[in-house]
Amino acid sequence: MLVRFWFTAHYLLLLMMMLTKMSSQCLSSVTADHKYVVVQQQMNWTDAQTFCRKNHVDLSSIRSHQERYSMTQQLLSSVANTIEKDAWIGLYRDKWEWSDGKEQPYRQWSILSHSLSNCITIGSHTGIWSSKPCEEKRSFLCYSQNLQPHSPDVS
Repeated sequence: MLVRFWFTAHYLLLLMMMLTKMSSQCLSSVTADHKYVVVQQQMNWTDAQTFCRKNHVDLSSIRSHQERYSMTQQLLSSVANTIEKDAWIGLYRDKWEWSDGKEQPYRQWSILSHSLSNCITIGSHTGIWSSKPCEEKRSFLCYSQNLQPHSPDVS
């Protein structure tokens, strides 16, 4: 029964990803103020967060299906030739909140994995979240502000 549910959920996820890909205007509006950066260097969750905060803004937060899809696509293209297929994101358990301090209402958990460890990865092929021991070394996703040049209104 659990296997059947997993396959059904997996195929529904793939269908949603294909439909979202056909609607690219949604992705551009969601990612307009953030630039996602895949860092291939392997670090534990705490070191990855420190790196992101020093060089970008923070580990990536995901607050919608469109953001998850955008990050999954970028991660998939970045890790295509590597063994590691998932990466740290900014979610950790201390009440499950994002590392930037914001609440986490959007969820995309892997079945039966969200209560095992305290730090979260996103799968490059599925976009599904899994909890992993924070001390494991993995690639990770940072986000930066995607600053747009400001043109003064001269009307």
